[in-house]
Amino acid sequence: MSDSRTDTRKDGIHLRAIIGVGAAIALTIVLVGAAAYWVWESDLPPPMRDAPNTRLDFHAQAPLLDSAPQPNRAAYEAEKQQLLNGWQWSDRSAGIARIPIAQAMQLMAQQHAADPDRTDKRRPQ
Repeated sequence: MSDSRTDTRKDGIHLRAIIGVGAAIALTIVLVGAAAYWVWESDLPPPMRDAPNTRLDFHAQAPLLDSAPQPNRAAYEAEKQQLLNGWQWSDRSAGIARIPIAQAMQLMAQQHAADPDRTDKRRPQ
Protein backbone atom coordinates (compact mmCIF):
# COMPACT_ATOMS: atom_id res chain seq x y z
CA MET A 1 0.00 0.00 0.00
CA SER A 2 1.34 3.44 -0.91
CA ASP A 3 1.38 6.45 1.32
CA SER A 4 -1.13 9.04 0.11
CA ARG A 5 0.91 11.97 1.44
CA THR A 6 3.88 11.49 -0.89
CA ASP A 7 4.11 10.75 -4.55
CA THR A 8 7.57 9.28 -4.54
CA ARG A 9 8.89 7.09 -7.28
CA LYS A 10 11.14 4.22 -6.44
CA ASP A 11 14.26 6.30 -7.12
CA GLY A 12 13.24 9.00 -4.58
CA ILE A 13 12.03 11.76 -6.94
CA HIS A 14 8.95 13.72 -5.78
CA LEU A 15 7.01 14.45 -9.01
CA ARG A 16 4.38 16.68 -7.43
CA ALA A 17 7.07 18.82 -5.80
CA ILE A 18 8.96 19.23 -9.10
CA ILE A 19 5.79 20.14 -11.00
CA GLY A 20 4.76 22.59 -8.27
CA VAL A 21 8.17 24.31 -8.23
CA GLY A 22 8.19 24.50 -12.05
CA ALA A 23 4.72 26.05 -12.08
CA ALA A 24 5.76 28.53 -9.38
CA ILE A 25 8.84 29.56 -11.39
CA ALA A 26 6.79 29.98 -14.57
CA LEU A 27 4.17 32.05 -12.75
CA THR A 28 6.89 34.21 -11.19
CA ILE A 29 8.47 34.85 -14.61
CA VAL A 30 5.09 35.87 -16.07
CA LEU A 31 4.30 38.16 -13.14
CA VAL A 32 7.73 39.82 -13.17
CA GLY A 33 7.47 40.35 -16.94
CA ALA A 34 4.00 41.89 -16.60
CA ALA A 35 5.18 44.15 -13.76
CA ALA A 36 8.25 45.26 -15.75
CA TYR A 37 6.07 46.03 -18.77
CA TRP A 38 3.64 48.04 -16.62
CA VAL A 39 6.48 50.03 -15.03
CA TRP A 40 8.03 50.66 -18.44
CA GLU A 41 4.78 51.90 -19.95
CA SER A 42 3.83 54.06 -16.99
CA ASP A 43 7.29 55.62 -16.70
CA LEU A 44 7.67 56.80 -20.32
CA PRO A 45 7.94 60.57 -20.75
CA PRO A 46 5.39 62.40 -22.87
CA PRO A 47 5.85 61.48 -26.52
CA MET A 48 8.66 63.28 -28.28
CA ARG A 49 9.40 62.72 -31.94
CA ASP A 50 13.07 61.70 -31.77
CA ALA A 51 13.47 60.52 -28.18
CA PRO A 52 15.18 57.13 -27.80
CA ASN A 53 12.39 55.54 -25.74
CA THR A 54 9.42 56.59 -27.83
CA ARG A 55 7.34 54.07 -29.64
CA LEU A 56 8.11 53.59 -33.28
CA ASP A 57 5.48 54.84 -35.68
CA PHE A 58 5.51 52.67 -38.76
CA HIS A 59 2.70 54.54 -40.48
CA ALA A 60 3.99 56.62 -43.36
CA GLN A 61 1.98 59.35 -44.96
CA ALA A 62 0.91 58.80 -48.51
CA PRO A 63 3.15 60.60 -51.00
CA LEU A 64 1.87 63.82 -52.46
CA LEU A 65 1.44 62.92 -56.09
CA ASP A 66 1.24 65.50 -58.83
CA SER A 67 -0.79 64.48 -61.86
CA ALA A 68 1.29 66.70 -64.17
CA PRO A 69 4.77 67.37 -62.73
CA GLN A 70 6.24 68.67 -66.01
CA PRO A 71 5.37 72.39 -65.45
CA ASN A 72 6.78 72.31 -61.93
CA ARG A 73 9.94 70.60 -63.16
CA ALA A 74 10.33 73.11 -66.01
CA ALA A 75 9.92 76.04 -63.58
CA TYR A 76 12.49 74.49 -61.21
CA GLU A 77 15.01 73.99 -64.02
CA ALA A 78 14.43 77.52 -65.34
CA GLU A 79 15.09 78.92 -61.86
CA LYS A 80 18.34 76.95 -61.56
CA GLN A 81 19.44 78.00 -65.06
CA GLN A 82 18.79 81.64 -64.09
CA LEU A 83 21.01 81.19 -61.03
CA LEU A 84 23.76 79.59 -63.13
CA ASN A 85 23.65 82.03 -66.03
CA GLY A 86 22.41 85.28 -64.51
CA TRP A 87 23.90 88.29 -62.81
CA GLN A 88 22.78 89.14 -59.29
CA TRP A 89 24.09 90.81 -56.18
CA SER A 90 24.39 88.37 -53.25
CA ASP A 91 25.67 91.03 -50.84
CA ARG A 92 26.14 94.45 -52.42
CA SER A 93 27.69 96.03 -49.30
CA ALA A 94 30.38 93.31 -49.18
CA GLY A 95 30.87 93.39 -52.97
CA ILE A 96 29.73 89.77 -53.48
CA ALA A 97 27.90 89.11 -56.73
CA ARG A 98 26.71 86.10 -58.67
CA ILE A 99 28.06 85.92 -62.22
CA PRO A 100 27.33 83.43 -65.01
CA ILE A 101 29.06 80.09 -64.49
CA ALA A 102 30.83 80.16 -67.87
CA GLN A 103 32.45 83.52 -67.11
CA ALA A 104 33.35 82.40 -63.59
CA MET A 105 35.15 79.34 -64.98
CA GLN A 106 37.00 81.52 -67.53
CA LEU A 107 38.09 83.90 -64.76
CA MET A 108 39.31 81.03 -62.59
CA ALA A 109 41.23 79.51 -65.53
CA GLN A 110 42.83 82.88 -66.33
CA GLN A 111 43.83 83.41 -62.69
CA HIS A 112 45.33 79.93 -62.50
CA ALA A 113 47.20 80.38 -65.79
CA ALA A 114 48.63 83.69 -64.59
CA ASP A 115 49.80 82.28 -61.23
CA PRO A 116 49.55 78.47 -60.86
CA ASP A 117 50.86 78.53 -57.26
CA ARG A 118 48.36 81.15 -56.11
CA THR A 119 45.70 80.09 -53.66
CA ASP A 120 42.49 81.97 -53.04
CA LYS A 121 43.46 84.62 -50.48
CA ARG A 122 39.87 85.07 -49.29
CA ARG A 123 39.57 81.54 -47.94
CA PRO A 124 41.41 80.55 -44.75
CA GLN A 125 43.82 77.69 -45.16
